[in-house]
Amino acid sequence: MTAQPVDVPSGETAPDGAPPEATAPPWHLVEVPDAGDCRVTTFSDVQAVCRRLIELEGQDVICFVFQGFRAGFTKKPFRRLVLPDGGTLPLFAEPEIGELEESGYLGEEEVQITPPPTREEEQAEYDVVQEFEDDVPADAAPPPEETDDE
Repeated sequence: MTAQPVDVPSGETAPDGAPPEATAPPWHLVEVPDAGDCRVTTFSDVQAVCRRLIELEGQDVICFVFQGFRAGFTKKPFRRLVLPDGGTLPLFAEPEIGELEESGYLGEEEVQITPPPTREEEQAEYDVVQEFEDDVPADAAPPPEETDDE
């Protein structure tokens, strides 16, 4: 049995000027057979659902019937659930706010790039050098110069 189309109100007014009656949400039948693929069939009225359930009587199948509008979802990589009213909800874990990529690197996580030092780190390094230079006596001999001779 194929899915039947569902009537959707067009928003037009009836000849007497009254708004059209709201269309009831469609009916859905989920069939889960012991062997084979599951399937969902959509029906515009409950009588059609009953006819299908009568056809399935005695078969090795589990059935679920529900009424409402089916919601779809978008394609990868950032799937979103699309609600009947057109709104969407994310189906992926969003990173917590505050996770800052300090190095600016956009590649794979396996590659590690050392971020440039912060101003505080630069100042701490400068302070260590100053402290070392203050400990060296003024009359100390300079270190020997390196040569390219091997």
